[in-house]
Amino acid sequence: MSYHSDIELALNSAVVAGGRDLRAHADSGALEAMIDKADTMSVAFLSFVFQSDKLAGAETPKLSRIADQLASKLTYLLEPLRVIEIDGQAGAVQMRSHPPYQREHTRYYEVLVQRGGSISLVRYERQPGQGRTPIAATVTEEVFYRLADDFAAAVG
Repeated sequence: MSYHSDIELALNSAVVAGGRDLRAHADSGALEAMIDKADTMSVAFLSFVFQSDKLAGAETPKLSRIADQLASKLTYLLEPLRVIEIDGQAGAVQMRSHPPYQREHTRYYEVLVQRGGSISLVRYERQPGQGRTPIAATVTEEVFYRLADDFAAAVG
């Protein structure tokens, strides 16, 4: 079964079951997403993680290149992403929405590219005077597939 077939099957199950964990395998790794809601037009997810052994021993320059590549590709999200921290010791590159969505609260995406073998995407909300909380990111089904393809391609 292909990567897209795995995703389609899992999304269809999420529509019927009202939310579930999604797992799909690509040539370069595996996608794991926690689906909050899905219907025939959109997908709301709490986490989106692409695991790959190809990142297991990646050095910081490679992680930075992957982060830069993703920042330039993920322009279809609500806010553009930019690298905010590179931690060579931990082997991680962190990106966030820049600028974040701001009204009475702040909402932003955070992408982590980690040496341990993962690229993750989570949407957060921060209310004034409080810490951040993960929230569902709602995208069209087409954007969900694009994210899956772009994450898989990033690890090559």
